[in-house]
Amino acid sequence: MTERLRCALQGRLNVLAEPRHHLDLTRKIDLAPDLEFVRGGKCVAVGDLKYKIYTDGKGRNPDYYQLLAYTTALELSEGALIYCGTDQADRPSTKVVRHANKRLHTWAVDLTASAASVDTEIAALADWIVEGPVCSPGTSGPSSSSGTDSHPRRTGVTPAASRSLTLTVVGSAHCRITSNTVE
Repeated sequence: MTERLRCALQGRLNVLAEPRHHLDLTRKIDLAPDLEFVRGGKCVAVGDLKYKIYTDGKGRNPDYYQLLAYTTALELSEGALIYCGTDQADRPSTKVVRHANKRLHTWAVDLTASAASVDTEIAALADWIVEGPVCSPGTSGPSSSSGTDSHPRRTGVTPAASRSLTLTVVGSAHCRITSNTVE
């Protein structure tokens, strides 16, 4: 998933995988978010990939706590939980953290869908990361919205019956998903 996002965001944002940070001033509590989104040498957002399958379409408290730690340590106002698993099309939402000036977003990618659908979902996710609430250039803290379902739902993505997908990246040039491989 990291490599697919890196390819989809190429030329718009750099994606760092598992950069090392510390939560505390004494540097004893290590943090390694799955994704760090960088623009112009500056971290503009953080993301965490979750490969958990929940049928109720809700994020879990420990996931939010982990993302809150990342956004706090990196002095960011926003971050995203990206759930990779089965169809959870109604998952996109935003939670505003009380007294912390933080917005925690969720997004889901159905890895059981067809290769074309997965490619479409990852492209939509990349666009949302760049243009949406997570790290658009004008983002500077929480908005006055209610904090739920603040971005559009995706359309045209249909899950396939139980089909697995293996992603492989060769080189750093063009990335395109075809059937079950990335070229």
